[in-house]
Amino acid sequence: MHPIYNVERRKCRTKAILKNRGTNEKSLFVDAARYRGRKLSRPGVIGTKGAIALACSVKVRNSEAAEDVAIVLAMLSRSHNRIISDSKPSFGNYTSAWASVEAARIENSKTKHFKNGVITPRYLKFIPAHMGEDKRTEHPP
Repeated sequence: MHPIYNVERRKCRTKAILKNRGTNEKSLFVDAARYRGRKLSRPGVIGTKGAIALACSVKVRNSEAAEDVAIVLAMLSRSHNRIISDSKPSFGNYTSAWASVEAARIENSKTKHFKNGVITPRYLKFIPAHMGEDKRTEHPP
């Protein structure tokens, strides 16, 4: 969907996805942001109640790699099985079994957990996000 011409369609799709999957206690939302003026990014993993589940600072070459790292961090959670991302490139990377070098390093360090079944299969879902300003009167800290 085109981000400018299909705004209403994107909003409807996002609302439907969040209604069906976003309120599930086993869902995690992933995102990443770049520190201003630095080569560091901050990938984060957030639960359905808005609490930060995991976050870190990582030196990556671009925002796509930071989003990849956020997805890997979510995969390491043992109590969640749904990962919701707004990064179409990272979603494509994982659905075609490819990840950035930075994300692959984390995955490789946890290979034994994947092989032993400690880390079970996950469901990855793309949602079109960043769809306007937040109208809430109260914002979380």
